[in-house]
Amino acid sequence: MNQTLSKGWRFAGNAGLSFRCWEQECVLFDPTTGDTHLLGREDADLLQRFREAPLTLHTFPALQAAFSGIDLETVLADFERREFITRV
Repeated sequence: MNQTLSKGWRFAGNAGLSFRCWEQECVLFDPTTGDTHLLGREDADLLQRFREAPLTLHTFPALQAAFSGIDLETVLADFERREFITRV
């Protein structure tokens, strides 16, 4: 695990963020900004997990195993850049 993880991450996006998913991709709409975002299905599923609970150092290995098809650290960096998640 990358040292930049600090203590973990939490969902920072708008609670009203809407997801619309098809087979392998999802569109997210933020009603407060009017922004839309296109994500792969696994990335969107991961973001949904953040809405349920923060990611901590203790839960990172299990999450990494559950989402083994994606580069988790790269996706986390992308989520942070888009301001979907924030470090805790």
